Amino acid sequence: ITPEKSKAYAEQQEALLGQLEETLGASVVVKDTAQQQTTPTEVKQEDVPKEILSTKSNTGEVYRQGDYVYKNSFRGNEKTLESEVYSALKNNDNVLSGEEITINGKQMIKTPYVENVISIDTIPLDDRKNYGEIFSRDDINNIVNAINELSLLGYDYSDALQFAYHDGKFKLFDFSNVSKKTVVEATKNNYMYLYNFLKEFGLDNYANKIGKGMRIRNLLQTYSRESVESGKAFVLKENERNVLKKLYRFNASPNNVYVTYNARTIPNVAQTDILENGYKYVYTEKPLSKQFIKEWELETLFETNQQQPIQPTTQTEQAQQETTTSVPQATESIINQETKTQTRTEGKRDTKQTKQTKKSTTQKQTQAKVEAPTEIKVVESLDDRLELIQDTDGKFNIRVTGTDIRIAPKNNGENFMRGVYQQFKKEGVLDEIIENATRRTQSQTKEQESVKDDTKPKSKSSDSKTTKRATSKDTTRTSATVEQDVTTK
Repeated sequence: ITPEKSKAYAEQQEALLGQLEETLGASVVVKDTAQQQTTPTEVKQEDVPKEILSTKSNTGEVYRQGDYVYKNSFRGNEKTLESEVYSALKNNDNVLSGEEITINGKQMIKTPYVENVISIDTIPLDDRKNYGEIFSRDDINNIVNAINELSLLGYDYSDALQFAYHDGKFKLFDFSNVSKKTVVEATKNNYMYLYNFLKEFGLDNYANKIGKGMRIRNLLQTYSRESVESGKAFVLKENERNVLKKLYRFNASPNNVYVTYNARTIPNVAQTDILENGYKYVYTEKPLSKQFIKEWELETLFETNQQQPIQPTTQTEQAQQETTTSVPQATESIINQETKTQTRTEGKRDTKQTKQTKKSTTQKQTQAKVEAPTEIKVVESLDDRLELIQDTDGKFNIRVTGTDIRIAPKNNGENFMRGVYQQFKKEGVLDEIIENATRRTQSQTKEQESVKDDTKPKSKSSDSKTTKRATSKDTTRTSATVEQDVTTK
C-alpha cells in the first residue's frame, strides 16, 4: 500500500464514520459488557486528527491521535503477546506503559506518544556510534533491569531492542514480536539482544561488562565441575577454565550475577578475580540484599525473584566474620596467602642499614615472644600426617603431626577446622599446603636464629655496618599471619 492509497483509505474511513454518526445520532447506547464499553477518552479521540506513523509494521498501520499511539493487537489472524507483556510489566518504571483497548470493535494497543526512540529503525547506521555518550551508568542499569524482568517472565523479545525516551528515562517498548520461551532460553536470547544493542550504539565498554558476566553464567550452567577439571570441556579458553575452577571452589551458583570494579574481596560470596576487562563478577544462589549491594559497590546484571537469604556480612561487620567464613573461601584465602607470605619473607632478607642500639631493643622484644612457652592439646589425628590441635588461647588449628608447622588459620570452631581439612583434601591441595607451610616455618626458624646472633656483643667494625633483618612472630602463629617488618632508624 502506497502512502497515497493509505491516506485515501483513511479519508474514506472517516467519511463512512461521519455517515454512521449522522444515522445513529451523537449518543449511542451500548450493552454494559467489557467488550463493548466505550471510554470517554476513546469518544474524544474521534475528533482528534489521526497521523499515520507507519504502514510497515507487521501488525499493520500504526497511527497517532493526540498524546497516544495505536496499533493492532493482531498479526493477521494471530493475536500477539504485546498486551500480555505490557500488563505483566506494568509496575516496572523501566518499561513504557501500554494497554489493550477496543476502538470501533477492534482490539488495539495503546501507548504514550514518544518523540525520541533509539533503535536501528530510527537511527541511521552511520550515526549510531555517536549515541553512546547520551547513556549514563544509571541508564544502562535501568535497561538491564527491564531486560532482567522480561527474561524472568519467559518472554523472548525476538527482535532488535527499542527504547523510548519518556519521562527522563530510556524505556523498553514495542513487544509485537515477543514469543514465549523457557526462562533459560529467554534470558540467554534477551541478553544477546542487549549486547548487540550496546555494541551497535557505541557502548562497547558496557557491552563487554555485561556480556562477560553473562557469558560466565552460561558456562557455569553448561559445564560441570568434573568436565572442567578433567579437561573434557576442551572448547573452553584457558582463562575461562581458570575462572570456572575458582568459582567451583566456592560452589558458585549462576542464579544471580553482580559486577563491580572494586578489587576488594567480598565476604561469603563466590567471586572472580578482577578480569581482563577490569571487572569482578559475583555469583550467588539467592539475591543479595540492597544494603549489601550498596555497601560493596555492586551492580546487578541478573537477579532472580527468589526469597532473600540471611543478610550477608556487611563491610562494617567484616572484622567479626572469622568464625563464619565459608570453608571454600577459607581454603582459597589460605592458598593465596601462602604464596604472598613466602614472597614477602624472601623480600625481607635484604634491607637497609640501621642503628644497632634500637635494633637490639626490638630484637630482644621479638625474641621474648618466640621463646614464650606454650601448651598445646592434640584433639584428633586427622591422617598419618596431620592432627587437629587446640592452642592455649582456646582456638583450633591444624598442624603437621609432631611438629610446630601450622597449615591453617586459627578458628574458634573445632568442626570448622575439620571442614577446612576436608576441603583441602577434596581440592587435592594438601601436599602444596604442607610444603608451603614447612618452607615458611623453616624460614622463620632461620630468622629467629639470626635474631639471637644479632643480640650478642659485636666489635666496632661489625657495629659500623649492620644489616636490618625481618623478625618473625611466634612459630605457633597461623599460616595466614603475615610477618611484620622490624623497621628501625
